[in-house]
Amino acid sequence: MENLTDSLKKAFYLGVGLASYAGEQVGDIQNKAQELADDLIRRGEDTTEEATRFFNTFVAQNPSSSTSTNEADKPQKIEILSIEDVDPSDS
Repeated sequence: MENLTDSLKKAFYLGVGLASYAGEQVGDIQNKAQELADDLIRRGEDTTEEATRFFNTFVAQNPSSSTSTNEADKPQKIEILSIEDVDPSDS
């Protein structure tokens, strides 16, 4: 009977040890995941800043691109035709 009690104690302590170890591993994984998330956020912010700098540099070097008065930049008239207005021989 003592042998069975001893085995049960060992099994219980093994379970507690496994739970403790798993808890530590989860903590390590959470820390690594947080570090990865922080790194990805920093990279995304850097990329956004680079894109903003590129755009501002482009606009500064090409001032006509942002304030163009070409006909193509002006609103165009759109004519809406009904089915009766379409000539079948045009297609």
